[in-house]
Amino acid sequence: MTARVVLSCDGQEGVYPCRQAVPVGAVLTGNEARRIAAGQGWSSRWSTAREHAHDYRLQDLCPACTRRDLESPR
Repeated sequence: MTARVVLSCDGQEGVYPCRQAVPVGAVLTGNEARRIAAGQGWSSRWSTAREHAHDYRLQDLCPACTRRDLESPR
């Protein structure tokens, strides 16, 4: 079974949530969708902000938020 996927950005553009999205088409898994989007400059990372110790969230970042994430001091 396949799903038609559109990834939306989980980043912040200034003080507002980013509104970028990329259609990746029909895929079998989320990993496949992220691999296709990576070819267009998208990245993903595990969220560091969590409410509970077991609450991990995978964030998808558009090319602009990926650059900001790489440039921001940690």
